[in-house]
Amino acid sequence: MKKRIGTLLLAVSFSVTMALSGCGSSTTSSATSTSTETAAVSTGAAESTAAASTEAGAIDPKTLKPVKLVFVTMGETPKNLAAVNEEASKYLTEKINATLEYRPISWGNYANKVNLMFASGEKFDLMFTASWMFEAQFAAKKQILAVDDLIAQYAPDYLATVPQDVREAGFIGGKAYGLTGYKEWAADKGLIFNKEIADKYGISADTVKTWSDLTPYLEKIKKGEPGMTPLAARSENSPMVQMMAINAYDTLGDGPGCISRTAGDTKVVNMFEQQDFMDAAKLTREWFTKGYINKDAASTTQMEYLAVKAKKAAGYGQSGKPGIASQEGRQCGMPVIYIPMDKPYMTTSDAASAILAVPSTANDPARSVMFANLLHKDKYLVNLLNWGIEGKDYVKADENTIKYPDGMTAENSTYNLNMSWLMGDVTLNYLWESDEKDIYDQYKKFNDSADRSAALGFSFDPTPVKNEVAAYNNVIKQYTGAIYSGSVDPATTIPKFNDALKAAGMEKVIAEKQKQLDEFVAAKKK
Repeated sequence: MKKRIGTLLLAVSFSVTMALSGCGSSTTSSATSTSTETAAVSTGAAESTAAASTEAGAIDPKTLKPVKLVFVTMGETPKNLAAVNEEASKYLTEKINATLEYRPISWGNYANKVNLMFASGEKFDLMFTASWMFEAQFAAKKQILAVDDLIAQYAPDYLATVPQDVREAGFIGGKAYGLTGYKEWAADKGLIFNKEIADKYGISADTVKTWSDLTPYLEKIKKGEPGMTPLAARSENSPMVQMMAINAYDTLGDGPGCISRTAGDTKVVNMFEQQDFMDAAKLTREWFTKGYINKDAASTTQMEYLAVKAKKAAGYGQSGKPGIASQEGRQCGMPVIYIPMDKPYMTTSDAASAILAVPSTANDPARSVMFANLLHKDKYLVNLLNWGIEGKDYVKADENTIKYPDGMTAENSTYNLNMSWLMGDVTLNYLWESDEKDIYDQYKKFNDSADRSAALGFSFDPTPVKNEVAAYNNVIKQYTGAIYSGSVDPATTIPKFNDALKAAGMEKVIAEKQKQLDEFVAAKKK
């Protein structure tokens, strides 16, 4: 199995590197000392850890001072989390003389909770971020550290696993603010449906090819399934308008301004002024007024799969990839289908869609990077954090396939984190019986088949306009929940929304983003 995965890693690395070639030279430092920024935060701890390294990546845990690592990601808290933390602490003590508090935070509360942790000065040591989860803002505010030097010294397995150009997709201002996950690097948009409901009403990829095709089926579900809302939506991350419109654009990182997938140029525009966004909002409004979307969609932060799991909703919008139906089925506790609504698309944001960053309050930034590196190397640790304890939370079906113990299902499981995509190297994970055995090979084909953004490799640095970006994001929070859910009339609300964005300094940000993108494109041509 290790040989097969190694071969796959080489194949995917080659294909993605070729696709991204010419996007810029590496800025990763080869220095062996900790960075100035890191040293300013934790000089003593970093020096202590550096002294324990005889060569890059070679750590003698006996020479390290003990440290507790608090690891924060998104996810619902599993029942057996305390036992998993205990096992992980025993294991990590032998590896890097660290104990672990893995602390998943629910999707809807994650961003607010992390910001509160920063505001209070709470110490934590590793956190999930992404191009779409405020990485640039965290970096601009110096809430996360540039870790190029620490990666060079303590993360050899990460460097050997993730292609250089994919790593650079997550750079801000030419610096690495975390370790980018090894996973699929493209996405399409589509729909997840309870398979029983889909079969009953004839919903499939053959019958639903456009978003408007879905309307009559939503009507049938509304009439035929009392107490069940056809579609679940929420105020953040993946409401229906985003599913319909956003894959037509490369959002170019944080703040306003994106380029069209189909325009064939790199002109930065305001997506919210485009006709396809208005059309998507109007269709969503129609569905909302007819009761096809939950009434509290503008305010709820509950994950959509929980509504399907409780049989209060039939489906929801979802970013897709190979194996997504199996992944979401485990979340929903039932078989589901996935209907892709467009072709895969690869942007810098997609490539940088899962990053593990070191907070500025970390006890020992070097140890944080050591731990993150293990998630690109250590199969036991990766599966412990993702799936729990063998024999209690899962059992082996064969060497690389797992299933629930007798009497356990996704609904009553003791450890169903199901977030393997957000930490480390996804190919280290065991497969579930419901997974296709060649799923990691499918990731390669998926990446290879994806349309490439004209700005692939571009990473926007919001520092020159960070105040305007912050003001813009405040307006986004005020308006998008209602617009995305269909709770308001887009014909009257979207113009007000755009006026508020302009008042927040949107046009200044777009101009800065265009300037940086033009410089990036010009550099590629040299």
